[in-house]
Amino acid sequence: MSEETFNLIPPAYQRQRRLILDARLFGLAAVALLLIASLWWVRLDIHLGQNEDAVAEIVSQLRARQAQELDLQTLQNVAVHLEQRLQTLDALRGGFSAQQLLRVIDSALNPGIRFNSLRFERASVDDGQADVLTGGLMRVNGDAENHVALGDFLAALQADPWVRRAELQRSGSNARSGAGRVSFEVVLRLDATRARGSL
Repeated sequence: MSEETFNLIPPAYQRQRRLILDARLFGLAAVALLLIASLWWVRLDIHLGQNEDAVAEIVSQLRARQAQELDLQTLQNVAVHLEQRLQTLDALRGGFSAQQLLRVIDSALNPGIRFNSLRFERASVDDGQADVLTGGLMRVNGDAENHVALGDFLAALQADPWVRRAELQRSGSNARSGAGRVSFEVVLRLDATRARGSL
């Protein structure tokens, strides 16, 4: 007994089924490709986002650095300006700093002396000084306990290397200063070049 198989499905239907199956396979392949492409795009977008954040951070740091450099330049300009003003002020003082002037007075000070005022004047040609730019005058007004304390003060001033000459301009008893006290005005002729030689 022989068996024969008959395909009762018409060829047009079989072709249609194959086309449907091929279309489904093509659709699945297209969906898989779209899924792979979107995953790649998302990964690329994340990577680009991280790069954008890094670039934004670098740009921010560059702007901050430029602002700091501008601030530094401004501060350097201010420092140069202040240094020039200080040099001008020292030149007007005849090369003396305020610290040096106070050191002259402090080194000669004794307990019997009180000050009312200290005034510095730049030496000028009218004063008859040869070294106009390196000296000056300091006027010291005050009162002393007695003439001995005033004499000790003058001697100590004269011994200072910054002082060319200490001159007593006036002295006398002063009732407002207290019993026995002697009011005075001393003029110090200062000499920066003489002091430099003693350093």
